Amino acid sequence: RVLPNHFSMSNSPYSLPTIKPTAQAAQERQAARAPMFKAVEADIRAGRLREAAVALNALQQQDADDARLYVAGWMLAKEAGNMASALKSAERAVELAPMQALPHYCLAEAQRALGQLKEASESIEKAVTLSPEDLKVRESAVNIATALGEHATAERHLRHAYSRNP
Repeated sequence: RVLPNHFSMSNSPYSLPTIKPTAQAAQERQAARAPMFKAVEADIRAGRLREAAVALNALQQQDADDARLYVAGWMLAKEAGNMASALKSAERAVELAPMQALPHYCLAEAQRALGQLKEASESIEKAVTLSPEDLKVRESAVNIATALGEHATAERHLRHAYSRNP
């Protein structure tokens, strides 16, 4: 028996919902939360740390495995002068997003602030590998190498940055 043309499963109360691929759904969730992270960053830059902390807690309730949450936590802790918490946030960000430069940069900056220069050097080199054209990462690499007395490394990073942005 042939079904009439007006009949389709999409109109049926028995049809199954469309399931989005996991990666696509995750991208959509991230995109939807991006304005919230921008607002948190703006609060931190404006010195509204309490408001930023409240917003970060709310975001964490939604998805505790979003690396951006821990990068923002690093920013908040750094601005509050709590480098031990900044370090923990950066370490978690690296765990969640090991192939992104920003978490490694955050980790290096926290390690540098705590005097862990050798570890900071390793972290910033990972960030440089992941984002070789990022001038902020290169600047941090120069500062860390200089603090370690590794002037040839600092010069290499400076030359690279200058060749890209004379």
